Amino acid sequence: AFAIGKHPAALGAFAPGSRSLIPATSDGFAGTRIWEALGEAGYRSLIMDFPNTWPPRPFPGALFTGFFTPEDAQDHIVPVQLKERYPDYPRGGIEILRGIKSGKDVLAKKEHEITRKRFEVFRDACAREEFSFACFYVKGTDLLQHYFWDETQTLLDYWTFIDGLLAEALTDTWTHVLVASDHGFDAVPRTAFSTNRWLADEGFLRLTAVGAGAGAAARRFLARHRPLARAYYHIRHRLF
Repeated sequence: AFAIGKHPAALGAFAPGSRSLIPATSDGFAGTRIWEALGEAGYRSLIMDFPNTWPPRPFPGALFTGFFTPEDAQDHIVPVQLKERYPDYPRGGIEILRGIKSGKDVLAKKEHEITRKRFEVFRDACAREEFSFACFYVKGTDLLQHYFWDETQTLLDYWTFIDGLLAEALTDTWTHVLVASDHGFDAVPRTAFSTNRWLADEGFLRLTAVGAGAGAAARRFLARHRPLARAYYHIRHRLF
């Protein structure tokens, strides 16, 4: 939805992977990506680690395919000259496959290393060639919060690390920098800017009533009683 600008229902896919657990390919989503539209207008883009970008679709610029790239894929970097320039680039999804097998502690450490390496390649590529649009996707924030959601210090360390990378990026010659998230892991603080809240307050968005039924009532109860919620999800994870 971010890349194509369509409502999820209009994309032709309702999840990154199909019900058969086969990841959706780049052609599994209907529509033109923003970098493809820019290419049609004569602009070059650099897209790094964005999910569901394998196999590569042609557009003016460079692509490092992201999450759901097969581990044995040989076309994960285009054009091929960049693959030769960055032979040790950590391909998308590899941290999931290898990190989880190695244990949580190794996963946390490796995610810092992988993110740092990708970021160094991103800045080097930008320094070597002028791009009108560039997208650097960070998978680690999502990955670590799934596995360390109750380990605050581990998450804080990684988020602080990401803030440092952002500070480095802001020293580069970008005219505009946009930071976006595909979802959160807790309620949005009232002191933070909420796009949907602003749209509703200004009259541009009308919210419909949701959250009826026993399931919604149970979720609201657990949201107010965090210790019970932790116990519930821990037991559910062990059983299912």
